[in-house]
Parts: sequence; C-alpha cells; structure tokens
Amino acid sequence: MPTTLQSGGGSPSARWGDYFGAGGGPSHPRMGWLAGEYVPGGYATNCRGDNVQGQQVNNLPCWGTFIGSMSVESFTMSVSPTTLNMIAPSPGAAKTGHANLTITSQGFSGQITLSNNPNYDTALAGPLLAYSQAVFNLTPGQTVIITVSASICSSTPGRTFTLTATSSVFVNSITFTVNITGQRSGSCPT
Repeated sequence: MPTTLQSGGGSPSARWGDYFGAGGGPSHPRMGWLAGEYVPGGYATNCRGDNVQGQQVNNLPCWGTFIGSMSVESFTMSVSPTTLNMIAPSPGAAKTGHANLTITSQGFSGQITLSNNPNYDTALAGPLLAYSQAVFNLTPGQTVIITVSASICSSTPGRTFTLTATSSVFVNSITFTVNITGQRSGSCPT
C-alpha cells in the first residue's frame, strides 16, 4: 500500500531529485531502505541545486534528507509430504490420502483462496483434491495448516499438481505430487 515517508514543504526554484536511492537490507530479505532529499517546511526560496546538506539562506533550510525502511508483506507456503504415495484400492473401491499445506504470513493480512491445477472432475482422470478450508483470512504472523485430501480409485493415474494460494495482492504456488502404485482397471464408486 502506498504511503508517504516524508512530506515536503514545497519546491524552491532549484533542481531536486538527484539524490534518491533504495536498496535491500543485508540481514532481512524482505526489508528495503530508502533515502532521499526533500524540501523542509519554511524552505529558503533562493537555494541553488549545488547546496550542501544543512545549508541555509536567510536562516531557512535549503533541503533535508530522510531515511526510511519498508518491508514487503507476503506469505509463504510449504506442503508435507511434497509427494503423497498411495496404493490403489481394489476395483470399485476408493481411498483418500492426506498432506498438510502450511501457509505462514510474513506481515500479510487478508483473504486467501486455494486452488489447484489440474483440477479433475472425476478420479478416473486424476486424483481429486479437496482442502479442509479453501478460503480463509490470514493475519500478520499467523500460520494456518490446511489438510489437502487426495481421493483416488483403483484406476486413478498419479499426477503432479500446482497448489495456488491467491490474495487480492499476491499469488503463491507450490507443487504437490500424488504417486499411485498397484493401479488396477476398474470403475470408481459412484
């Protein structure tokens, strides 16, 4: 969300904007530092662009420097296990396996919606995935653990999915694989 770090008092006739910069923080990967010049309130009107910090004209400041920081608010995802190994049930039967999807707020606050690709209509095409919560709210610093259920029948092929968490600002994805051994031909239960 845009925010003002330092308000200025106007613009004198001198040139401004030469001395601005931004860089990442070495100890915090989501932290950035900003530095820039600004015109303080009650600025001097006859400052020259080559003035040095703190120079004054008629006891009024020509320009000031402001340093601030910002952090990128986001959320992380992990799934455990990353590969769910399942044994196909007997023909006409169904089976469900589970994994835990962990979503952790890194300062983010808002609604998250989960989806997966591919998204099959029947277990004959691929495992059917379901979430214990597909839509939920996340607050700063919160960790939410969602159960991912994979339903299969005897002839369901294994697949790799992209699990996606979407907010109004961020999209985060992770891969999740369902391996199925012992596949047998047969119909799925109705």
